[in-house]
Amino acid sequence: MKRKWIIVLLLVSVSGFLLVELACAVVVKWQAAAMRSSDSCNLKQIGIALHKYASANENDLPEASIPLKYGAFESRLSWVVSLLPFMEYDERFKQFARTQGWDSEHNQSPSRSLLPSFLCPAVRPSKPIMACTALSSLPASRVSPSYFGVSGIGPESPFPPLSDRRCGILGHGRRVNLEKDIPDGLSSTIAVIETARVSGTWAAAHYPTLRWIDVDEAEQVGKEAPFGRTHVPSWYWRGSSGVVASALMGDGTVKQLTPKISPRVLADVATVAGGEQVSPDW
Repeated sequence: MKRKWIIVLLLVSVSGFLLVELACAVVVKWQAAAMRSSDSCNLKQIGIALHKYASANENDLPEASIPLKYGAFESRLSWVVSLLPFMEYDERFKQFARTQGWDSEHNQSPSRSLLPSFLCPAVRPSKPIMACTALSSLPASRVSPSYFGVSGIGPESPFPPLSDRRCGILGHGRRVNLEKDIPDGLSSTIAVIETARVSGTWAAAHYPTLRWIDVDEAEQVGKEAPFGRTHVPSWYWRGSSGVVASALMGDGTVKQLTPKISPRVLADVATVAGGEQVSPDW
């Protein structure tokens, strides 16, 4: 009789565990879909801001950095700051001294503030940041953007003029004209891509807000790859799967890139005038 009850208890325990796992899997699937949807909304908002900026500047997109009379590219304010007035962050934009670097004393405070439109929901704070919170106490992951401008192919791609076939949509000292400078097509050119790597404040130019494609990287999208993030909650014990990279195309549409994408294809869609023939369903 005792053995019978033990077997019954084991069966109930196993059934309960399976039901809990099934319920968790359903919840996680829903949350992951919600996060990807939020990513898409963020990127579409960024795309709208880029096109609004172009409309106000004779169809020219912003440079990757706001020029400084003196100072390295890394000291400049980023292209993200240029978009603030077109994303309903007018007051934040006015806080910046745009003739100074992001790390100047004047720009320290706005540079280290939260910018929700550039954060994947997976890294947003679960509770609102209070007005009295010291900005310096915010974790690096909260001021580092989730979405980066694409400069083209290779680490030198942010610097050459547009006549160089390695160039992407964003670069230092160059402006891409939406009508004239993207013969590869807006729908076949990536403007902004998602990454989980923490690299610095969204207000800083170059590496903290800019990325390029390295064709020598065997895996472009993945947990340890340059691009993508897992949208599975950290508490789920099978949280290593489901890595995707949301990418904003030049025409404002958003694509979900998976680890299956090849480095060559990603490089082809990273340039504005590379002349590559890309399949519509890449």
